[in-house]
Amino acid sequence: MITRLPVECWFERHAYFATALARETGSRMSAGTKRFVQGILVNSPAKEQPPIHLMVALPCEAKPLIAQFGLSRLMGENFFPIFRNQDFTLTVSGVGKTAMAAALAYTHARYGNVGTEVWLNIGVAGHAELPVGEVRLVHKITDLERGRSWYPPIVTRPLCRTDALVTVSRPETCYERPELYDMEASAFYETACRFSSSELVQCLKVVSDNL
Repeated sequence: MITRLPVECWFERHAYFATALARETGSRMSAGTKRFVQGILVNSPAKEQPPIHLMVALPCEAKPLIAQFGLSRLMGENFFPIFRNQDFTLTVSGVGKTAMAAALAYTHARYGNVGTEVWLNIGVAGHAELPVGEVRLVHKITDLERGRSWYPPIVTRPLCRTDALVTVSRPETCYERPELYDMEASAFYETACRFSSSELVQCLKVVSDNL
């Protein structure tokens, strides 16, 4: 029985990555998000946890995470850029659902253990109303093209607000729904849940634009 979700421990120690992520993508952190980031418990109690796999679409999303965790690029990985240390892997998939599904499956085949690993999709997303730089944990993912939705279980009190997210197949020029928009999360979640328990599969997004 999981009494404390490993992903929550990760958020407590490292959610301040959002400041660097926002800077790398040209976003501005809102005052509320700065308070959230500054209030993170950096030194949470040490707990044994399963491997953590970070999945991002873009190099600009990967850069602050690589720096924060001291990840080194693995030589010989020609299909996807993969960075690693003792506790983390980070894979840069490229944009889109097909790229994300392929990168995640490849990472699992190379470095995964069925049922015991944490998968985190971290990156930027658009939103019609939220301030640029706001951080959101995703509680619902909808694939707009397929009309299918998933509900990532959030089994402990989240350390930031949550929001719904829509995954689209092409870049949007207008965010018609009051939800986050990206191009990978549905493929990430559906694929990762084949390899791990659903409560260990989560998406964390930073708002990057307001179309």
